[in-house]
Amino acid sequence: MLLKKHGRIDTLISVAGVNRRMKAESYTEEDYDWITDINSRGAWIVAQTVGKTMIEQKCGVIINVDSLNTYAPLRGTTPYAMSKASVLMMTRGLANEWGRHGIRVNSIAPGFILTDLTKKVWSDETTKTWGRSNTPLERLGDVSDLVGSAIFLASDASKYMTGQTLRVDGGITSGINWPIEL
Repeated sequence: MLLKKHGRIDTLISVAGVNRRMKAESYTEEDYDWITDINSRGAWIVAQTVGKTMIEQKCGVIINVDSLNTYAPLRGTTPYAMSKASVLMMTRGLANEWGRHGIRVNSIAPGFILTDLTKKVWSDETTKTWGRSNTPLERLGDVSDLVGSAIFLASDASKYMTGQTLRVDGGITSGINWPIEL
């Protein structure tokens, strides 16, 4: 329908993500499959489908959303972290394969962003304080904080970038903060 209406696909932003937070030994096969089917398999299927069109067009941009968890997994998120790590590797693999077709594939790795997926976690004041204190910009991110990076990756401003990850994380992956004041 999209191709019929517009005749082409210039940019795909693949952002699906679900999670169930619990101890690793508590996940059922159904929990694992649900998370990985949406986060990893779903991202693969949409990228492959749109990628075929972009190969025919000889151009296009794919922006995948992976996660802070691809840098350092948080406890209670192992299947989620695994699924998003596969998105990171898919980003690099497709960049390597499809660059010759004029297709750029990059990813954005958000840090602590307030979304529907994370609303419950950040509603706890202790967790929110911890998130802020471990983020050098001392705040949790908002979805709007990701927009500039997506526009940059979709635009010609990044025309010589592929297979890269932009970590839009308020600086959390820049280091670990001590619980002492210096």
